[in-house]
Amino acid sequence: MAIQSMIIKDGAGNTKSLTVESSSYGFIPFHQITSSVAAPVYVTETPVTTVAQSAVTTFNYGTSASGTFSIANNSTTRKGLTVFNPGPSNLYLALSTAGGTTNGFTLTNTASAPTLYSFIIYPSGTYTADSTTAGVYHGGYFISGSTSAGVFISAIS
Repeated sequence: MAIQSMIIKDGAGNTKSLTVESSSYGFIPFHQITSSVAAPVYVTETPVTTVAQSAVTTFNYGTSASGTFSIANNSTTRKGLTVFNPGPSNLYLALSTAGGTTNGFTLTNTASAPTLYSFIIYPSGTYTADSTTAGVYHGGYFISGSTSAGVFISAIS
């Protein structure tokens, strides 16, 4: 391995030298990169400010929503979303704009699985949205007659 220096610019645009070792794995830094308000280094991710937890425990098949329910609305500030299905029935999850459909689903009847859905969360299963889908609309559906302990939701903004 050869010791070299890599030139970088900090958040204020100042040129800095970072000592690295060159190896078959590429450059390996000798230093940690840290930042503060007084001495910033580019940090691309904003900090988490809110974790909101909620639950859906009522599913009504006698309404125009036909047993579907909203898990999370569209949000440009949501960074993460986790949905837990404690069981005992499968939870169908739809990611959509919810336009022209019932909470993201198109149902032909409420006694069977929807024709189109994004994911199935099995009993005791957890769905975690990645960074590209965390902010889109999420809808849920249990087949009519299913039993459920509810759906538990954590949204991170």
